[in-house]
Amino acid sequence: MWNASQPFCAVVNCGPTLSYIENGMVTYNTTIYMSNAHVVCDLGYQATISSLYCGYDGQWAVETGKSGKVSCKQIYCKEPDDNHTEGLKSIKPSDLTYRSNIVYFCAPGYRLNGLVTRSCQLNGSWSGVAPYCQRIICSWNHTLSSINDSQTANSSLSTQPIPIVTTTQNTTKPLELIASSANITDDTRNATGVLYTVSYGVTVAFRCPTGYVLSSEAEFECIDFTDWSPDIPICEPVLCSPLPYIQNGDVEYSNQFYGAVANYSCDPG
Repeated sequence: MWNASQPFCAVVNCGPTLSYIENGMVTYNTTIYMSNAHVVCDLGYQATISSLYCGYDGQWAVETGKSGKVSCKQIYCKEPDDNHTEGLKSIKPSDLTYRSNIVYFCAPGYRLNGLVTRSCQLNGSWSGVAPYCQRIICSWNHTLSSINDSQTANSSLSTQPIPIVTTTQNTTKPLELIASSANITDDTRNATGVLYTVSYGVTVAFRCPTGYVLSSEAEFECIDFTDWSPDIPICEPVLCSPLPYIQNGDVEYSNQFYGAVANYSCDPG
């Protein structure tokens, strides 16, 4: 008679020892030998080890080449590399975790191009690309007059006014010449067109040479990207009213523009 009961082979079972982990859980269909378990983390967390299997010794084991404790760690994004952009500023959260937002804006004198807000994503990267700030300038095309100092204003030609540029501190400074275009032609004469630009905060006023008056009062302050070309006034020749005829005499003049001379004469006797 055998002195012990007959042995039997039992299936290796790792058991439900990993059902709960902080900020996540472990899921599996069975817990017997070679069964697979998967780590599922709460939203905003990432598993240090994503899967395990039941080993021959009845213990849950990680894949070959991996080690460490099974856990769910909070997702963080790295500090964004966006401080090199001129004029760009941002409001950043105290911790750069999943779903945290960075809000961008520009310093005065700049306009934001791109996203206002970027969010920390599940993959640990920031949504979109960093915006940039573009320096605000204002511009206009200036057609240089063919009338020079040696000529009088005895002409029906209009001309563009002389720009006077002042800063916000009301100090005069030279107008910045950006580029010249070639031979712009209009109905009355040939001239050279010049593109001028001024920076944010600069005020531009216009004046006319002697013998001309502005078609409209014009002073512009650069506060946003603007093409002032349609609004730039022109210098119109000063036009005197006709002189009345005098009794027993006559008045003669070639035109009524600034600088013209009128000659009076009396009838004989």
